[in-house]
Amino acid sequence: MERKVKILLSSTAGLGHLLPLIPVARAARRAGHQVQVLTDAKHAARLADLDLRHRVLAGPSAADRERVLRAADPADVHAGPAQIFSRLNPVAGLPCARSVFRGWRPDVVVSESAEFSAGLVAETEGVPVVRVHPGQAGLQVWERLVGPSLAEIRRDLGLRPDPEANWLLDAPQIGYFPVDFDPPRPGAGMAVRVRSESAIGPDPVRRELIYITFGTEIVGMPFFPELARAASNAARRTALDVLFAVGDADPEALSGLGEVRCERWVDQRAVLPTARAVICHAGAGTTLGALAAGTPIVAVPWLADQPFNADRIAATRTGLAVPPGPDLEVRISAALDEVLASEPLGCRPMAEAVRALPDLSAALTVIESVAAMRQNGLAATTGR
Repeated sequence: MERKVKILLSSTAGLGHLLPLIPVARAARRAGHQVQVLTDAKHAARLADLDLRHRVLAGPSAADRERVLRAADPADVHAGPAQIFSRLNPVAGLPCARSVFRGWRPDVVVSESAEFSAGLVAETEGVPVVRVHPGQAGLQVWERLVGPSLAEIRRDLGLRPDPEANWLLDAPQIGYFPVDFDPPRPGAGMAVRVRSESAIGPDPVRRELIYITFGTEIVGMPFFPELARAASNAARRTALDVLFAVGDADPEALSGLGEVRCERWVDQRAVLPTARAVICHAGAGTTLGALAAGTPIVAVPWLADQPFNADRIAATRTGLAVPPGPDLEVRISAALDEVLASEPLGCRPMAEAVRALPDLSAALTVIESVAAMRQNGLAATTGR
């Protein structure tokens, strides 16, 4: 592409939401485009290390988040998170997004699939949006959940309410999971699926290791200490080495884990190809990394897209799903024994499917094409 474009990438505060945008941002920078990343202030140092310009996206207060979660129907695990992402987050983030547009005027917005502030402002300004999916891209469940709340915000902005969220579904979509992992959903189209270099590590060389991780959010939740003990005890029963990536977990939550090596952060690209199995929450990043490495998964899903991912792990025979509940340690142990005794049949075919995806240049082509259409339209209307 001859014309260079201004690309605004936007993400909510969760690290798992930001990480899928970083390879796209770096690819765009290498291609000579101007890039800014709009996300939570806590990611400033990480983005500075990557030489990516950071703009702060404000979020709701912890008290407001807690209030919404308490008020949500406890039988509906998606109700609270949907309200946070579709109501609290956009309301808090809209002023920040407007400020970026006033001062910088991006040609295209690239948002991860749970960040809506930048996309809403983009629509009011006639700027196109491309969506990047951290997890499964063809479900369309998330869009239907957030559509009604976003419709109220859209109405306040003078946009067509669209409670069915077609404005999200009709935007070009970029995903990292192969179609083999998605459930069969006719008509759930994608612009492109690409290979995430952040998930693809070296060719597997297994050692006697069980890897445990529950991501960055669950480690701060009240049930985490019990979950950590259940997973650690189950892994120790195998007599294999155990590595537990604990993130920012409270050290007290990790007491009594026995002979388990705990690290705050590990390079999953390096670790997953060496592990005999991974016990995890079925978060998108860990799931994709395990699929790419062909590492059997024991998934203990809790919230957000984790139950969907766990269902697909079981359906594609890349591991086993162990829902939360009584006797968790015993059930994790049984699942771990099963995947260690015989590698799940889907592991190698799925690893091949992930690795066969096109590289990030295919995603960049989509973004450039969308931006070019807008630039050409502006040139036509202004006579340039």
